[in-house]
Formats: sequence, structure tokens, C-alpha cells
Amino acid sequence: MAEAQRAVTQAVTLPVGYELIWGGQFEHLQEAARRLAMVVPVTLLLILGMLSVIFGAMRPAVENAFIESFNGGLRDECLNAHQFTSMAEAQQIIEAWRLDYNQRRPHSSLGHLTPNEFVLYRQVIRVVEEVVCSG
Repeated sequence: MAEAQRAVTQAVTLPVGYELIWGGQFEHLQEAARRLAMVVPVTLLLILGMLSVIFGAMRPAVENAFIESFNGGLRDECLNAHQFTSMAEAQQIIEAWRLDYNQRRPHSSLGHLTPNEFVLYRQVIRVVEEVVCSG
């Protein structure tokens, strides 16, 4: 480009008040590339942010289903089945129900194991995986 500028400067005499500015398609393409280098990453971050907001909002809805299932069981099997005469009695009966729910009752979501059995099962699996993967 410098060679072309030198050749034009030597061959063409500009009238007074005129100036020659070198630019054109190549310069416009470079400017567009600079703008895109800034706009594209910002746009991608904006899209990722919007997706995380959209799909992040779906997660609590799924978690809410599990909570509602638990609450329904507590209400149907414990709260509606008893008439509490004191706060102490309510705490005692609800605690007994909680222990039954967490220690003695199998859950289909846990492969028909009790929560305590499932925790033990996962601990055994984790130890076996560590041994197999390390050796």
C-alpha cells in the first residue's frame, strides 16, 4: 500500500484545498472485523446468560416436585392422621414419622432402598470405584 501511495503522490498533482485519503474496502473490512471482535463475544455472553436464566429457572420446578411429594406424604400420613394436644406431642410424633421416613421406609426413587441403605450403597460403590480406577 505504501508503494501505491508513493506512486500516486508522484504521478498526480492535487489542486489546492484537496487531499487524498487512503481507505476503501480493505479499511472498511478491517474496521468491521474490529467491531465484530468486540460485538460477537458480548453477544455470546448475553445469550449464555439468558439461557442460564431460562434453564436455571426450570431446576427449582423439578426440585419443587420432590418437596411437594414429601410435603404431601407428611401431610397425609402424619399431620392429617393425628390430632396434637401440645407442641411437645407434635414434635414427638413428627420426629417418629421422620425417622420412619428416612430410616425404615424404602423409596422407589432410591431403587426401593431406604435412604440410609442408599447412602451405604453409594459409599460402597464410591470405594469400589476408587479402588478399580486407581489400580
